[in-house]
Amino acid sequence: MGTALLTGLSLLFFRSLAAVLFMLPLLRVIHGELERGRRQKREHEKRVMCKDAVMSLASSMSAGYSMENALIRSRQELVRLWGEEAYIVEMWRKLEWQVHGMHVPAEEAFAAFAKQSGIAEVELLSQLLGVSKRTGGSMVRLLKMCAKQLADALTVEEEIQAGITQVKYEQKIMIVMPPAILLYLQVGSPDIIQPLYTTAVGRITMIICLILYFVAIVVGKRMADISV
Repeated sequence: MGTALLTGLSLLFFRSLAAVLFMLPLLRVIHGELERGRRQKREHEKRVMCKDAVMSLASSMSAGYSMENALIRSRQELVRLWGEEAYIVEMWRKLEWQVHGMHVPAEEAFAAFAKQSGIAEVELLSQLLGVSKRTGGSMVRLLKMCAKQLADALTVEEEIQAGITQVKYEQKIMIVMPPAILLYLQVGSPDIIQPLYTTAVGRITMIICLILYFVAIVVGKRMADISV
């Protein structure tokens, strides 16, 4: 995708396929932005999965299961929600193996999972579970509290994203417009923009325009990315 985009831009801005060679550094920017978007999507999905896992664990413990047995019951529920290959199901299987196969205390296994997840609410929950285990506090209450915090954070995040949907739509239009206008001029009035491709000043101008175009895209995407 990135290579095809650079090829199209090189023809639009320079009328030369050879220009792709000089635009290769931009390929790294494109791949970086695409990977950043995919990573944000994975992180959001992981937070939703962890919220479902904590809620399922709390529900199982509320029904009278010990934390060790609640892990099995909640894993079965997570398989129904997310499928066998989901991240959270894989992590829950590791938890089960540590607790039932290696006889690691459940709170210690959960602490390892929380650290690996990288989610602040889950890491805090693991610490509170350790304290609760030692002091005899209500682990079910802590689990429900954590699930509520995650759900509230996800709700706020979704509301923010819904609020800036129009801005993102306008941003996509603005990304398409410069190449579209340039293509229109090349097809409809090629003589008007001919100096941009045949003179040194014109080529330098196109290079500057292309750089500013990519900077505007990156800055616009960063401004539209709001995390909670």
